[in-house]
Amino acid sequence: MPARSVAPPRAAVALVAACALLAACGGGDGATGPTVASLRVVNATGRPIVRLFYQRCVQPTWGADRLGALAPLAPGTTYGIDSIPSGCYDLRADTDDGRRATRFQQNLRGGDTFEWTLTLPDFVAAPAAP
Repeated sequence: MPARSVAPPRAAVALVAACALLAACGGGDGATGPTVASLRVVNATGRPIVRLFYQRCVQPTWGADRLGALAPLAPGTTYGIDSIPSGCYDLRADTDDGRRATRFQQNLRGGDTFEWTLTLPDFVAAPAAP
């Protein structure tokens, strides 16, 4: 008598397919996915960038300069910051002659690198201090 093959129940096939899809997507709740992002700042301005800031979108002040002792960021160079908690950020860069570039509500997604390439037209005169 020939061997008879038995097809698995449709529900079992559907369950295995759903599990494989969830595993490929990193799960449904986002808890298993990456939680940090990276920022790369490319200075294509022709001017040194002397200060760099990023802050959560909900924060009212810029906080500490992220370049610190590494300033200035020379023209044609790139500066990278890793391990930034994913979320919404405002970004700011200042040149040595007092101009400022800002980018508001930039989403930094976990596992991704956002590259902010700065050119001179991105900068405007910084507002006067109060």
